[in-house]
Amino acid sequence: MTRSGISSPFPGRAAFQSPLSSAPAFLLLVSWALCASLCGARRPLWAALVISLFAPAGWCLLGTLRPNRSSAPVTAALFVIGLSGVLCISYEIGRSGEPGAARTSSVTAGRISSQGTVLASKKFARGGTALVHTGTGRAVLKFWGAPGIAPGDRVRYSGYAEPLRRAAAPGGFDEFLYWRARGAEFAVDVGEIERIGTAAGFPRWRTLLGARISENLPPRTAGYLLAALTGTRDESLTSLHRAAGTSHLLAVSGAHVGIAFAVFWFFLRRFRLRLLLISPLIWAYVLLSGAAPSAVRAAIMIQLVIAGRVAGRAGKPFNTVSAAGALMLLYNPWLFWDVGWRLSMIAVLTLSSLAALRAGWSALFFMASPTVWLTTSLQSALVFGGSPVVGILANFFALPMFSVLFPLALAFGLPQLAGLPFGGAAAAVPEFLFLRWERLSGNLLALCPWEVGFSVPLFAAGAAVMAYLFAAASGFAPARRAIAAVIVTAGLTCILI
Repeated sequence: MTRSGISSPFPGRAAFQSPLSSAPAFLLLVSWALCASLCGARRPLWAALVISLFAPAGWCLLGTLRPNRSSAPVTAALFVIGLSGVLCISYEIGRSGEPGAARTSSVTAGRISSQGTVLASKKFARGGTALVHTGTGRAVLKFWGAPGIAPGDRVRYSGYAEPLRRAAAPGGFDEFLYWRARGAEFAVDVGEIERIGTAAGFPRWRTLLGARISENLPPRTAGYLLAALTGTRDESLTSLHRAAGTSHLLAVSGAHVGIAFAVFWFFLRRFRLRLLLISPLIWAYVLLSGAAPSAVRAAIMIQLVIAGRVAGRAGKPFNTVSAAGALMLLYNPWLFWDVGWRLSMIAVLTLSSLAALRAGWSALFFMASPTVWLTTSLQSALVFGGSPVVGILANFFALPMFSVLFPLALAFGLPQLAGLPFGGAAAAVPEFLFLRWERLSGNLLALCPWEVGFSVPLFAAGAAVMAYLFAAASGFAPARRAIAAVIVTAGLTCILI
């Protein structure tokens, strides 16, 4: 360790304070996120390449306090990796970035009849949409009425295939980016659709498990377990948590994967190879629950941590989160345009960077909820029209409570699912606790009913806090953290205005 508290990755040489030694993966994440953002927004390719390479380079130079010649090989390797990723991302987005391009899909506009597996569905007042995996790629089906299909169903459909639409004006809803982030390559205006069965594998297991939970458990317990185990959301619970600013509890995310990891770790504690046994169990849970981007990110983080433990090297949480995000962008650059993925990444990067402030655990606990609210409220207000202030209070209690309630609900719900005589009485315990939570959430909402809409001051405050924390986690000296926060906030505000 050096006086700065940062270990040197260069044996035999004096350590230096720099993002290269503290968070090299963050530089890749910034570079590839900028490239995906600019290319997806149809900015000139040369601008995307220049900005995505020079912005992380500037961040690295600003944060480097004592340059060291031994850093040259690491710098060169990181530049080659970053440049390779930028070229791959720009090529992937460029060849399918416009509706009607050669690789937008293998289906041309016109009449189509096909079949596939429903991956996700959403109902509206007069119809709905469904994301379907077909033999020619993923398609988004748009239909009228209520065909009675659900994730995991095999469906046969016919209709008119068409390219996904780009936004008519800047700031408008971009159907193309929304669905490309979910893997869809074309849309189908459905004329006829029918359910023909249930897909094999994880979709079938998800459907069977969901039906068993819905039929046998009390409504609240069933709703929460469906969300945690199958990724299915109950509309009433969704409304309740959206009002309280705790919607992340219903999305299978890092918190749920972390709970699953803790449960597996506990039950496998007597096995010498428990780290290796946990990996397939974690991925099985992620696939069973629908493989949401935030869950996949958490699973990758766990794999990186396990790899580090096996290799005898403990990584830094901020760098591990960045590495997981960068790998996901390299695999699917369109993922940047998934709002849930961006919110998840910002929240977890914020939480992992708070440790760089070296405050006590009690201080970090009280700082976590308002800080994450501030850094994520920008995205929430911009996309959803507002961010509930009560989320600052509710999340103080929500995560600790649900870290206990989810495993408790599963343990007390199993007897009922197994058909044991005392199952109903056992399942009543988590039902009572979930209802108590709803009462607490309602009281907090009555105490703090305000909602903050998007504004430039809120944008600037969130950007400044986020930049300062990310600079701290990247190894910046205190004075340079403030400079980085000012530069990043000024740049983003100018772009916004």
